[in-house]
Amino acid sequence: MGLYSFNKNSGVKLIDFDKTEGIANDLELNEVLARKLEASINDLCIQVEELKINVVEDIVSVSGLVCDIATKNKVILIIGGTFGISTVNDQIIVEDQETLAQFHMVSSADSLVEN
Repeated sequence: MGLYSFNKNSGVKLIDFDKTEGIANDLELNEVLARKLEASINDLCIQVEELKINVVEDIVSVSGLVCDIATKNKVILIIGGTFGISTVNDQIIVEDQETLAQFHMVSSADSLVEN
């Protein structure tokens, strides 16, 4: 559990923010984005029990139950890789915590070639 930061100006555009005429207010826009994020996760056949997504401006809180840490990381990256999202507040519970996974912050000095 924790907060993960992402670049909100890049990623998959689930909503065209320039064309939101049919949406009455920000609360409704946040609800539409939350439903689209849930659909994206479900479309990729990622199993999350009791998935709940709440959007407030550019911050997304996500909760649910997953079988392993790899699945949790996929959910975080799908949400964070969405245009307009700057922060993911992870409240996902992992059943099997035996296999630890770790994120790596890529820097400009990183290389795929071993020296």
